[in-house]
Amino acid sequence: MGKKDFLNALSRLNLNTADAIELYFMLKAWKIVSQLDSVDEHLKFDYFFQQSIESKYLEEIFKSLSKNFIVFKLYLKEASHLKKVGIHTIKYLYEFAIDSRLNIIRVNDILRYKNNSYHHIPSDQIGELGVKLLLDGDCTRSIYMPFTNGFSCSYASTNPIIAENTYEYNAFITELINIVEDGNIEFILNDALDEPSLKEYGSSRLLRQFDMVISFPPLSSRERRDLNSKFILTRRDKNLTIDIAYFLHVLSHTSKRAVIMMPVGLSYRTGAEAEFREYLVKKNLLEALIQLPPNFHSGAALETTLFIINKDKKTDKTLFINLKSDTFLTRDSKKMIFKDVDAIVDIYKAQKETEGVSALVSNEEIEKYNYNLSIERYVISKKLKELKDTLSSYKLIKLQDIAQIRRSQLFTEKENGQSVYELSPSDFSRAGFTKDGLKVKTINTKSNKYNIYKLMPYDVLLSAKGTIGKVAIIADEIQKPMIASQASEIIRFENKKDAIVVYMFLKSDIGQALLKQLTSGSAMPQIASSDIKGFLVPLFSEEQKKKMVSNFYREIELYDEIDRLEGEIKGVHGRF
Repeated sequence: MGKKDFLNALSRLNLNTADAIELYFMLKAWKIVSQLDSVDEHLKFDYFFQQSIESKYLEEIFKSLSKNFIVFKLYLKEASHLKKVGIHTIKYLYEFAIDSRLNIIRVNDILRYKNNSYHHIPSDQIGELGVKLLLDGDCTRSIYMPFTNGFSCSYASTNPIIAENTYEYNAFITELINIVEDGNIEFILNDALDEPSLKEYGSSRLLRQFDMVISFPPLSSRERRDLNSKFILTRRDKNLTIDIAYFLHVLSHTSKRAVIMMPVGLSYRTGAEAEFREYLVKKNLLEALIQLPPNFHSGAALETTLFIINKDKKTDKTLFINLKSDTFLTRDSKKMIFKDVDAIVDIYKAQKETEGVSALVSNEEIEKYNYNLSIERYVISKKLKELKDTLSSYKLIKLQDIAQIRRSQLFTEKENGQSVYELSPSDFSRAGFTKDGLKVKTINTKSNKYNIYKLMPYDVLLSAKGTIGKVAIIADEIQKPMIASQASEIIRFENKKDAIVVYMFLKSDIGQALLKQLTSGSAMPQIASSDIKGFLVPLFSEEQKKKMVSNFYREIELYDEIDRLEGEIKGVHGRF
């Protein structure tokens, strides 16, 4: 019987899936504890099922067992449905419980079916990958696992696990794993951010240190937290994003190595997160960053990153591994899974560089990118490397040194304002000048804000949010006032030749490839304003500039010819 068949069989019961799996594992736990001499004969599993089964007695037996076994106490606290379970259901689950061949579902799977399990549950493969990245040799010491909902890590290691989080239901799951699956988990019900409970023996301030820490905290939360200042490692202020708070707690307990999963945004967001990345790199704590595939997590379209911390790091380089490639993935039913977890671990252990997959990057180079850790900055294709090599023969200059750059702002509609075009990337002309747009807005054109952000002749627009890399250049004569949508950066030059030259460079294959490298995020791709200001462009000679301006006008001619030919084709179709 496969897992799907088993779940289909459970669906025929008068219980929801989570309740049925709970009771199935409780029967297995009961069968195991019944082997102990300390359990009275009339409370034992076999004794019950050898009698005339009456479901009303099951709850009474569990209550008696709860005096000595906490798993029964925790189950009864959750199992309001137990009174409603009929004899047929108990007998049905009994047949599964006594089948020693049936190992197709794990205790941790209950969390995936539990109705109130609103919080991300790491898959078994993520747990396996995290543990294998962490373990080094035959170490048998405890692994500390804070914040994580679920215990997929326990299936990849026999090491003792000390788990700590605020979800009381996990205490029940822990007890089941320890009994049914011979687990070795100690569970602490506590909010470790508010009041860490694991202190060094004899100390009220020092946190207990672990050689190995692994954590998969809740994801997609923009909550901020005030933490007890005596446990803060870096920032002088206490008001932190929740992601940094989780990370700091992991660092506080780590003596050697840690693996922590974070939303991909922590690798590129500005503000506090950028400062935190700078701290990790400058302190030489970050050993590797592994980009997990998008939509890899069941029940959530999340993009996540594994940060690997090593407090005994020997080099000043960080290994970046991009797992978004099909090289590592295959499809199992409707979801994506890893082909081979060990192959990924081997790349990390060997600190191996592979084209398009992994790269060893110095702290100095990361600093050049303002501590942005987006995987696309560092793991690049062979084609992009060749294009970048082409640029090596040019002297390069930052865009902000030859132009004014600002991100366009939102303008609200005004009843008594003036009509202007609001240009979005869909309005950008595919060649030549952009002269108007489809959307007309009525705004206050007498404000200082409008005077700063209104478009001028030869302004270059670069789409930097959502649609990435589209480029426009504003017409030399503006017939009607124009502004740009929030998706665009406005790049303004002192002379029109430089505007045309940069416009053509940004549109080129190499310009587009370099812009793509600066892109962060998948749900809403974007390029930070700071990256556009620091974008390096070649200092072309006057002869080269003249050629690029000529190409600009030649492109207009070619697209005009395309338009004429497309008109002829339409005419042919019409005559038919």
